[in-house]
Amino acid sequence: DLESIHLSQLQELFDKQNGRKIDLPYQMEGRRIYEGIVVSLKHNIAEDCAEEIVYDMQESEATFLRGSKTIRCRIVAEKTFEKNNTRWFDCDIIENNLSFRTRREGDYITIHPDGRTQKLKSYFINEKIPQEERDRILLVADGNHILWIVGYRHNCAYQVNAETKRILEIQIDEGESHGRDN
Repeated sequence: DLESIHLSQLQELFDKQNGRKIDLPYQMEGRRIYEGIVVSLKHNIAEDCAEEIVYDMQESEATFLRGSKTIRCRIVAEKTFEKNNTRWFDCDIIENNLSFRTRREGDYITIHPDGRTQKLKSYFINEKIPQEERDRILLVADGNHILWIVGYRHNCAYQVNAETKRILEIQIDEGESHGRDN
């Protein structure tokens, strides 16, 4: 049931800014993205985002499941070898219990050692992260202060230094698929 009006609306999307949408028949939509136009089924972002997981900082170790991700938190005395999926934070700086969640209004991240911050929304725009992906990115947060944008950047203010006594190690593993499973 696509008609010429729908095709001309899709063509007009090329001249519009990123994030613009049009409704199409059969619960479909056309979206302008950085690379061009995407035609897909409409999806409910609220269904895509899992509930918030809270890590009580009084626990020395905990493991959580969030979708296909396994999150391991533990307090250690020193950093172990570097891994892409592991970050270390100064445990004594963290003011609240940590939460593993998606973005919220008022979130910010410290982007420079001198204390300069940036709103999370501005960071996503500057990095050209598509809007539909922004609501799915896992964040590690201390209140509204973001410690780690998983897969992208970590916070400068919570970095481990010479004065750090307790270190919080967070490891996030994606569900692995083995050749036998395919």
